[in-house]
Amino acid sequence: MSAAVAPLLDPVIAGYAAGQPLLHIPGEMVGSFHVRGGFYRSAQVPGKGLVTLSAIRLRTEVGEVDVKDVVWLQNLGQPDERGITVLLDAAWLREEGGCSDGAQPPLLPAAGGHRQGRAGPQALHGPVAA
Repeated sequence: MSAAVAPLLDPVIAGYAAGQPLLHIPGEMVGSFHVRGGFYRSAQVPGKGLVTLSAIRLRTEVGEVDVKDVVWLQNLGQPDERGITVLLDAAWLREEGGCSDGAQPPLLPAAGGHRQGRAGPQALHGPVAA
């Protein structure tokens, strides 16, 4: 693994091993996606491919979503799976009545990102794991 990619993957691998929550965003990929760094596998994340994405757009039931600067945990056992799965920073979730609820929009760091209404795509920015 290159020194440039390690800072992207190491927190995700550690978070996965620690049991941080995952978010699956179901949807069809729109156009192409942009990989930053490549495709990787880790013994600490069995059955998953680690894809460092700089950008991907998904068409979901509620509209299009742009996801940027995340590590996609690709399910290698289900190559036809629709959507992407990413690791969430546990600090962004809170428990209410036994259900997890996002304290902030999923994947949005406190310092940035934006969401548009129905007129345009929603943007979800990483980094996902702290």
